[in-house]
Amino acid sequence: MTKKSDHEQINKAGGHDTVRRSALIDTLQAASEEELLKILEGMEKGYFETDLAGNITFLNDAMARLYGYSKEELLYMNYRQYTDKTTAQELFNLFSGIYKSGKPVTTARWQVIRKNGTRKVIEGSASLLKDKSDTAIGFKGFVQDITDYTLTEKALKESEKQYRLLADHMKDHILLMDLNLQLTYISPSIEKLLGFTLEELNTISWDKLFKTESLERATHLTAMIQPLTTDSPDDVLDRVEEVEVCCKDGRRVWLEIRCSFIRDDTGKAISILGEGRDVTERRQMENALKKSEERYRSVFENAGLPMVIMEESLLIFMANERFADMTGYEKTVIDGRMQFTDFIASGDIETFIKNVFRGGNSQPVECECRIAHQNGQVYDVLIRIGRMPAAGQFIAAFTDITSRKKAEAELLESRENLQQENIRLRSSIRERYRFCDIIGKSSSMQAVYEFILQAAATPANVIIYGESGTGKELVAKAIHETSERSQNGFVTVHCGAIPEALMESEFFGYKKGAFTGADVDRRGYLDEADGGTLFLDEIGEIDLNMQVKLLRAISGGGYTPVGSNIIKDTDVRIVAATNRQLKDLVRQGTMREDFFYRIHILPIYIPPLRERKDDLPLLIDHFLQLYDKKPPPLPAHIVEALLNHDWPGNVRELQNVLHRYIILKQLDFAPMPAVQPTPVEMEPTMDTDASDGMPASGMVNGPVMPKEGLPGVLKNVERDHILKVLTENQWHRSRTAAALGINRKTLFRKMQKLGITRS
Repeated sequence: MTKKSDHEQINKAGGHDTVRRSALIDTLQAASEEELLKILEGMEKGYFETDLAGNITFLNDAMARLYGYSKEELLYMNYRQYTDKTTAQELFNLFSGIYKSGKPVTTARWQVIRKNGTRKVIEGSASLLKDKSDTAIGFKGFVQDITDYTLTEKALKESEKQYRLLADHMKDHILLMDLNLQLTYISPSIEKLLGFTLEELNTISWDKLFKTESLERATHLTAMIQPLTTDSPDDVLDRVEEVEVCCKDGRRVWLEIRCSFIRDDTGKAISILGEGRDVTERRQMENALKKSEERYRSVFENAGLPMVIMEESLLIFMANERFADMTGYEKTVIDGRMQFTDFIASGDIETFIKNVFRGGNSQPVECECRIAHQNGQVYDVLIRIGRMPAAGQFIAAFTDITSRKKAEAELLESRENLQQENIRLRSSIRERYRFCDIIGKSSSMQAVYEFILQAAATPANVIIYGESGTGKELVAKAIHETSERSQNGFVTVHCGAIPEALMESEFFGYKKGAFTGADVDRRGYLDEADGGTLFLDEIGEIDLNMQVKLLRAISGGGYTPVGSNIIKDTDVRIVAATNRQLKDLVRQGTMREDFFYRIHILPIYIPPLRERKDDLPLLIDHFLQLYDKKPPPLPAHIVEALLNHDWPGNVRELQNVLHRYIILKQLDFAPMPAVQPTPVEMEPTMDTDASDGMPASGMVNGPVMPKEGLPGVLKNVERDHILKVLTENQWHRSRTAAALGINRKTLFRKMQKLGITRS
């Protein structure tokens, strides 16, 4: 064997395997001492020989450098001289063991104190040193400096201890698995949460540990990472999974787990780190929130009103189907894409925004605005907006008030028109002598005009008293034309001209075949006047049987055409006229009392022409122009004769006289009957009709008498009505004002004006 080769083998052995090195030295005993010394001196590791007492008998240069002494100083130095008492005792035990057993020690560690006082950690091997007769004469061995390695190992152990302590005390859960998915460590928090030990978790089957969905996720993850390779990418495991786990005591908990590889210095995956967190409470809250959201979403979606939820930026977060129907857009187009202001008519946007942000955190606000449909149609809506501060959102509900706004606008317009018309008519009355087709400027006729205006503003029935020829039908037409019913029909019925047998068919109509000669269906007066005014001239001529049927029809009970069994309804206003005293007819039994009360609500008396001769010049001029566009002036004696005549036939007689004068050119007063019509006298107040609660005289003391005038009668009507309503409400003024449709101040003012006090 060459010496160089031996030298290399010993060096190699000294670097990798101490036992092999010792054996190799024994095989080289036959080599020359000089050659052996060269080999030992060339080694990087220290070599020593001692006697049985531990005194160094031989060492190489590496040994001297390691211990910090020269070779001469170390030679015959005992191990107790370069160690402390603890280490000396350890070495004594080491060598004693080798001597007694005869077996070498391959790895041992001890500390040496170098010459300069520093300490080194030595790792070495030792065996018996024998002579040629195989007798133990000492010890031999190899040593190397592992001080730096020991410090690193200590630091690592300390670090491991700290990290384990940290893992043990972390709130989150830590676990380690080898690449075969066997648990090697679990933090105490896991054991406390689940109730299983590390050993139990490694033996329990996954189907008992995980719930169904979680088991599927865990199995899928396992399939992905097995078999693992050295270059397995981190994203195979680096994900967050939520799994539902069954605890030992039967509880179910949710864990949020993130797994990742732990790699060595070469990048090789050596184990798996799991980091977990108990999210059971969060899961329960999420489930509760989800159920709550589902409930409220159901309420939101199934609400009868259009509703939206919008952000503070007015971006619509969610709209229900009712809102989609109202605006004409699909929900998918609205939700999260459209601003609420996209639906508001441009003129209302500023008002809406001011209303949205003027409310407090909990107080809802209401505002009116217009919402535009996709097709251009505009809705008037009432919006109720509530704030949801925690969510930073608003919830708005919409009520369609288009019909109401339209009705209000129409009512306002109608009211304004009526006011303007009233002003115009009053002005016309004061400045002119004509009202509708009625001519007259006397004070009594001005009172009639005022009554017509007041009667036209109410739906109450009117009874007109007056002698024949005074123009009762003209007054009835004037009431109709100035009322809200003017757009519908005005039907005149001359009650005295209808035979009793035909009375019912004339008023109610008849069906084809109802009687002989009924070849077609025919509408009655009530059908013709539906929505308008029915003028009953000479109402006293209606017989008792017809009064019952007519009363039922105008009281809302309906009527039946002759030959039909279908009840029909009608909406008519009755304006009646008579030259007789109806109260006398009631006393005589020719008029029903309840029929009288239904007709006799607003009475008016038309003065005869002899009581308003101031109007004669106007009437003469009117009739002359009616028969001759350019009539010649009347001679003075003709005018005087006309003015001095009493006109028992009233205006109708004047019209006929003037017509004959135009034709014959002579004045001829036709003879009148010997018996003159009896003027209507003032009657005492009648009792109240229990059937409708209206005073028998229409809340006035009988018909209006010319000596008192219409304003006085109306004043009495108003006073009696206010007294009646006050009595019904036990003189409670607020309730009385509400029943009358006026405010309390107006009621007080009227009571003072009319002298109404509580006795």
